[in-house]
Amino acid sequence: MLYVFSGSTILYGVLGGTCFGTTFLGISEKYIPEILKHSMKFLSDQDYMMQLCFALGAVHLSTARIWNALVLWPSKKLLAELGWVGVVWSMYLIVCGIVMDVAKFTYPAWGPYLLVISIILIALFMLDKSELKTEGISLAMLPLDLMSSLGDVISYVRLYAVGLASVKLAENFNSMALGMDLPMLLKIPVMILIMGFGHGLNLAMAALSILVHGVRLNTLEFSSSKGVSWSGYDFKPFTAVEPAVAELAGKTINNKDLN
Repeated sequence: MLYVFSGSTILYGVLGGTCFGTTFLGISEKYIPEILKHSMKFLSDQDYMMQLCFALGAVHLSTARIWNALVLWPSKKLLAELGWVGVVWSMYLIVCGIVMDVAKFTYPAWGPYLLVISIILIALFMLDKSELKTEGISLAMLPLDLMSSLGDVISYVRLYAVGLASVKLAENFNSMALGMDLPMLLKIPVMILIMGFGHGLNLAMAALSILVHGVRLNTLEFSSSKGVSWSGYDFKPFTAVEPAVAELAGKTINNKDLN
């Protein structure tokens, strides 16, 4: 898994024009291919980076809802799950419209229609008629679920925050190492030690953040959309284990009888 994420990080760094907190290690722009200049302009812009994170979140959450729809086939409830897909992308449009600069993203005129149609699909098909008496409270909770969906999409901005923190940490260690006023013979080994420690620490924290934030987004946001409930039993070490009881041929017997 670390190979996959490391390769993705290197690819993003090449396309974004950054390497260990510097722009292509100081290479002059005239030596950079034109196609990389365009990708660098997009991937190094903070607004576009946040938009990319929100888009990844929308795709991730939509995958969970589409998965639910496939499981529910041919029940009409799959239309409610497709409605949730529309809600997720409506929330994506709303978040981008709020966070991003108007010159870079404009909330589309058809956005409100997508949201309204999606909510109607959810309200009409989330429950069967036979379930209205027992689970009708779910309809009353729909406004809260919609706000929760907005929060789920916003939550993916943590990917941008982690990346930004990693870049700033690398830049600070670079400035610290290069800014020392020491004789050259003494400066080089000290600079190597500082940069080696700083970037090594940064890489270790990046590997940890992949696990921490990846697990968090999967166990909360994705699992909530998928309908996965995490439950189990209390962990009680060093406790006496009672004899297991089994039901066999209508007769209750304990482990001694089984032996």
